[in-house]
Amino acid sequence: MNVKKLVPWNWFKDEQTHNENALMTMSASRSWLEAFNQLQRDMDRLFDHVFHSFGMTAPLATEAAFGAGQLLFRPNVDIRGGDKNYEIDVELPGVDEKDIKLELVGNRLVIRGEKQLERKTEDENVYQIERSYGRFERVLTLPDDADAEHIEAQFKNGVLTITLPRQIKSEEQGRVIEIKKAS
Repeated sequence: MNVKKLVPWNWFKDEQTHNENALMTMSASRSWLEAFNQLQRDMDRLFDHVFHSFGMTAPLATEAAFGAGQLLFRPNVDIRGGDKNYEIDVELPGVDEKDIKLELVGNRLVIRGEKQLERKTEDENVYQIERSYGRFERVLTLPDDADAEHIEAQFKNGVLTITLPRQIKSEEQGRVIEIKKAS
């Protein structure tokens, strides 16, 4: 019995490290005030995540409050696997296809883009904003049997579907090692 088939592949193992490295690079050149503002934004996102996990809504900050270029929107990802391929669905409602970039870096598939805030008229009062806007990035670590040369992607109805063929690998066969008599 192959135990590896029972253990699911950790698709997100490099995502946390990737995000931490990006934050460290950005924060190295910041003043203490910018670092404090970043802490406040992180705490706001944490509370927002907690409220959403309990099915409640928390007032979300607008782009002006967070500043341009902040990662506010984190799309949900569904990953399925069959014998011939993996299929990854990334939920991107309200995102234009032209605002999505799919990139292969080593054994990592990087999905990034931006969900734009629609502004209708200047004289409207905004009472509640529950939808998330801003830049997003997801980093998926590809399994060893993924055929990265033949990745295909299509975008339809707010869902990016990525098809990743699996390479057919023969099961590694063990071999018998001859034991020689010591002289």
